[in-house]
Amino acid sequence: MNEMDPNELTYLIKQGEGYNLEFKESFSDSISRDMCAFANANGGKILPGVSDSGEVRDMKITNKLKSPLITPPIQATQLETRILEQISENPKATKKEIAEKLQIKTGTVKEYLARLKKKKLVTRIGNTRTGQYKTL
Repeated sequence: MNEMDPNELTYLIKQGEGYNLEFKESFSDSISRDMCAFANANGGKILPGVSDSGEVRDMKITNKLKSPLITPPIQATQLETRILEQISENPKATKKEIAEKLQIKTGTVKEYLARLKKKKLVTRIGNTRTGQYKTL
């Protein structure tokens, strides 16, 4: 882990939470979702020990808290990311529709959806006719 310059930290806190910045007053299960979201988007920073209002809180970091942070976030390939974007835009899209939008073969979409399911980044809710995809 890299240390952050105190001036950069102050600047980020003043900037406030946004698309690439998340404050976490304490650790919870939601930090894993935030890490995955940043990994699947354009990246970002999570500032532990900072409240939503920008107040720096004292936070005791134990080994139990550090252990989930050691696991690297799940990385999505460029094509996986493009498929996830299509699903976000239209959760009811079929494999064929996704393939047409991305100008790739339906079989490729099927293969990559299987990979995304295995990585627990997407799931299918309902049946193949009336169901839809959900990003996790």
